[in-house]
Amino acid sequence: MDEREIAKQYLLDHKINKLFKRIMVLLLLHKPGNVKRFIVDQLRDEKNLESKPLLSNDEMETMFKMLENPAENGFITGKALNDSLIAMGIIQNLNTEQKYNLQQFKCALNNILN
Repeated sequence: MDEREIAKQYLLDHKINKLFKRIMVLLLLHKPGNVKRFIVDQLRDEKNLESKPLLSNDEMETMFKMLENPAENGFITGKALNDSLIAMGIIQNLNTEQKYNLQQFKCALNNILN
């Protein structure tokens, strides 16, 4: 195994990418005045970061309604989901033409954020 593979495996084994993705989303959701203190508090409470969903069911439903295209009642596109994730600082390459109903949206969002 080369050094890059070892580093990549280390990050996967310790869930580092997931941890920092969650902290970044929490920063954008809460916008704390003291960013460093907030990060330290989140790291201290790391066990809750793993078990607690970032967005509640109500928050996901609100987000879906905000993204929903009136012409496509009950659906959003992958492009709308990608754009909203980019606004949260998360780069995800979902199929821009795919359509998501509310349940599919929640499932996709949970997979991306958790």
